[in-house]
Amino acid sequence: DAVTVTDQLRRKDELDKIGGPAFIARLQTAVPVASRVDYYADIVEDSALRRSLIRAGGEITNLAHQTDEELDYVIDNAEQTVLGVAERRVGDGLLELSTMLKPALESIEALEANAGQITGLSTGFRDLDGMLAGFQPANLIVIAARPAMGKSAIALNIATNVAVNGGVVAMFSLEMGKDEIIQRILCSMGRVDSMKLRAGQLSVEMWQKVTNAASRLYPAPIFVDDSSYTTVTDVRAKCRRLKRQKGRLDLVVLDYLQLMQGRNRENRQQEIAEISRNLKNLARELECPVLAVSQLNRGLEAREDKRPRLGDLRESGAIEQDADIVMFIYRDEYYNPEAIESKGLAEVIVAKHRAGATGRVEMNFLPEYTLFADLTRHPAP
Repeated sequence: DAVTVTDQLRRKDELDKIGGPAFIARLQTAVPVASRVDYYADIVEDSALRRSLIRAGGEITNLAHQTDEELDYVIDNAEQTVLGVAERRVGDGLLELSTMLKPALESIEALEANAGQITGLSTGFRDLDGMLAGFQPANLIVIAARPAMGKSAIALNIATNVAVNGGVVAMFSLEMGKDEIIQRILCSMGRVDSMKLRAGQLSVEMWQKVTNAASRLYPAPIFVDDSSYTTVTDVRAKCRRLKRQKGRLDLVVLDYLQLMQGRNRENRQQEIAEISRNLKNLARELECPVLAVSQLNRGLEAREDKRPRLGDLRESGAIEQDADIVMFIYRDEYYNPEAIESKGLAEVIVAKHRAGATGRVEMNFLPEYTLFADLTRHPAP
């Protein structure tokens, strides 16, 4: 007690020797008390994190001296080391199951209250959203097809739909350049014949459609990288930067997976498996869906029924294993051009859905606009 201690020291004529009543007051505030334990814990945690940063700095220095490693690999590992420290600051590590039950039950109640509604990121296609409930965070979604089926078109349609509705989208195109991508988006949004646009044969009405589409597209937060040589390390670094700048990232699109480069180049199957696994890890790290376009093996062309199957995924079964959703695009019109009943129709075959149903969704496909649309929609030319 400050009063009794001060009185006792004054009686012994020692109060002035230690600094007077002011020192006693300072001493009282300096003594740790149980009521401030949270504050003291923060100090301990802060010091521990600073020591972790010092260790991380040492690890990064050692990485930088490893001249036998590729620079991109070193930079990626340096970023992961620093991010690991940041994650320890907010991460809980191992959690007891009982602590997770309440939020899990609350989540289930919320799903029940919103039964039938989209719980993830809308693709912009009603029937597809109805089957998938949208793209879920941290999911790896693969869209695969043979050439000319429209796999790049539907991926670009989904990316555009998300961005026009305010979602931040990062698109990595290893096959098409920026100009072709922009032209495709403008044609699909404006319902303008892409052949006439490329041939410079736009009418006044078509030009008006293009400018209207450009006005809608202008504020859409879609970011395009058309580097022909891209690794998952490159994608991760660019997505991390974009997410920091924008504060969020809603969708990552890669077109297409087999054109990406991995570190293991001695065996193509192992390289694709490495890329596939790293894309799944990327989705989890960014906490957003990653949509990857993929090719299919030629073998299905020899079958009577040319609808794709999971075994047709090209070069690696790891894609099937790592993906949360695998979708195939099939257009019977391509193989049977005389069949009137299949003209303008496409099937989106959901062959794998880790968290839900599989099945088929029929859609309209308008190749002149490189546009997919809900089947019940009948767009005018």
